[in-house]
Amino acid sequence: MCSRCCAVAWTAACCLCNLRGGALKMTTDNRWVHVICAIAVAEARFVNAVERGPVDVSAIPETRKSLKCIFCHKTTKQICGACIQCSYENCSTSFHVTCAHLAGVVMKPADWPYIVSVTCHKHKQINVKPVKATSRDLSLGQQAIGRSSDGWFYRCTIIGIGSQTYYEVNFDDGSYCDNVYPENVLSHDCLRNGPPELGELMVINTIDGRVLNASFVKEHVHRFYQVEFQDETQLLLKQSEIHSLHQELPKRVLSRLVTVNTDDSQDRLGDEPQAAKRPRLPIPPTTAATESLDAPVLLQGGPGVTPYSGFSVNSGTSVAPCLSTQSASVPTPVSAPSADESYTHSSSYIAYMESLLNSDFPPEDGEQAQGAMY
Repeated sequence: MCSRCCAVAWTAACCLCNLRGGALKMTTDNRWVHVICAIAVAEARFVNAVERGPVDVSAIPETRKSLKCIFCHKTTKQICGACIQCSYENCSTSFHVTCAHLAGVVMKPADWPYIVSVTCHKHKQINVKPVKATSRDLSLGQQAIGRSSDGWFYRCTIIGIGSQTYYEVNFDDGSYCDNVYPENVLSHDCLRNGPPELGELMVINTIDGRVLNASFVKEHVHRFYQVEFQDETQLLLKQSEIHSLHQELPKRVLSRLVTVNTDDSQDRLGDEPQAAKRPRLPIPPTTAATESLDAPVLLQGGPGVTPYSGFSVNSGTSVAPCLSTQSASVPTPVSAPSADESYTHSSSYIAYMESLLNSDFPPEDGEQAQGAMY
């Protein structure tokens, strides 16, 4: 029986809320307090934790006592007891412990700095985050980019998909672990009933054989992919080591990505760099019929050299005043060499070259009588 029943104090009321009855414990100043109120209010403490009594409420600050309960203050218009507040970030919603319990406010065991975590109705659904399909969802047989054992990324094919569930827990000594297997939880049948509630206490069997108390934080699901590369090697990859072909790749992946072109050689011709185009070759000198008509070449006479003008002039034709008397309006046609004759340079070209040689290197005595060069 509770202390109120033992003391036959049927009209006793809790000093931390405005409700009568229930499981009450005596305080150090001879008042009554609900056990749930003493647990949820942070400044209240049990002098004897084993007997759960008496309760010391002298450390509760006045600021907590001045808070207004959003449930009972609307009707009573009175400020009494001590309120608690929502634990979500900077939420200032306040209520009595028993009023919140009757209204369905979520209250769960927690760690430091508060023993009880309280979530108001406004923030009740924030912790529930639906899993949305992303572009990184991969399927069996799909082409992807995976990290090979050499650290480089290659194209591969997914040949198997698996997953492993881990629990993240906080131990009583302040340490934590984020890779606890569900089958290592002794106090819950997690394989059949799923993960515990947030902050729920449970007993865990560690890998070294110890049995420890811990509180549940959250669940982690790690996916693994069995892939086969183009060289027929297979590897088991984590989700962070494989990427879809249609997603934007991170810079660390692009810097180590190896692309292999499997197209036809004909298809690759258009993509390969072309060699530079060779310049046009100079035109070799032609016969006298293709030489310029506007600027005839006048040769300086030398021994045995006849000046060449490239034109024949009729004595009876009139000559334009801007032209010399050696120019003419109609060039003399030059007959092409016959097929049985061997090819030689044109006489005008040979005469021009001999005149250049004679002007730069005049012949010495005794060489005047020599014939033509060709």
